[in-house]
Amino acid sequence: SDEAVKQLQKVPQLTPGGEATLGILLAQTAQSEAELGVAVAHLSKGVDAFPQGEQARMVLAQSLLRMGKGSQAWLQVQ
Repeated sequence: SDEAVKQLQKVPQLTPGGEATLGILLAQTAQSEAELGVAVAHLSKGVDAFPQGEQARMVLAQSLLRMGKGSQAWLQVQ
């Protein structure tokens, strides 16, 4: 997944699917709130992608919960 992240980060303009994929990969390896914040930014751009959008939305909600932002997470799963 490290190689996939490196390749996706090189792309100047990701599609929503690319944003979703990158956000999911970043969230899986995030060790700090700052790293989660970067993942959340990508996930937010990818939640409407198909077919990755549903997974991106769930990972976004989980990441927001890890950041202590439960009310924002709840909006993703309603």
